Amino acid sequence: MLLVPALGVPLGYYPGQLARRSLTGRRIVAIELRGMLPTPVIGIRQQRFGDATIVRRDLPAVVSDALTGPVGFVRGGRSLGGQRALLPIAAKTIRPQVR
Repeated sequence: MLLVPALGVPLGYYPGQLARRSLTGRRIVAIELRGMLPTPVIGIRQQRFGDATIVRRDLPAVVSDALTGPVGFVRGGRSLGGQRALLPIAAKTIRPQVR
């Protein structure tokens, strides 16, 4: 499962939800979006990026690196994170695996 947080909300807000979802036996991949406080890249806040960067580069990279395989994956998000989790499909940067 790919979990995308709500706009402006750090992953630290979701420990209970992530713990409950992990009990289902699914592999959970939760991402911290660019620009949030724990972002380790020096100078990231001076960079210009928006939803297009997240949809076209960041989420496809996560899916390609961590969520490929025969099982497929489920996208989920909170608030605008839910929309962001689905936008890469509309932008055709991630192909849904239909079974």
